[in-house]
Amino acid sequence: MQAAHGKKTAIAFLACAILAACASWDGSVGAVFARDNPTGRVFVRDAPADMAGAKAGLLVGDEVVAIDGRSVTKMSPPEVQHALEGRVGTKVRLQVLRHGDTIELNVERGPFRDPANN
Repeated sequence: MQAAHGKKTAIAFLACAILAACASWDGSVGAVFARDNPTGRVFVRDAPADMAGAKAGLLVGDEVVAIDGRSVTKMSPPEVQHALEGRVGTKVRLQVLRHGDTIELNVERGPFRDPANN
């Protein structure tokens, strides 16, 4: 009985350790962006349907005008990338221009995934 209890405790500890590790994994919004370097404008180039960006409503062709309230035209490409990345499960607020209308989307970051290797 003692050995079985010890195994259950070890498994429970391992499960907690895995969950804690997953919570600290870096992730992203699950979309591919393109930047117009002369203007600094950022557009959605791809938003796979099973990823966080599309699930939050991000569409191909959307222009991202702000990330968490900060204008993307004032950000360098590494700053844009850093703003989109974060811990899995955390959210980022995107202000998007679509067909002349500005909308806000809250996207929960998910694990990184290479779209070429579904």
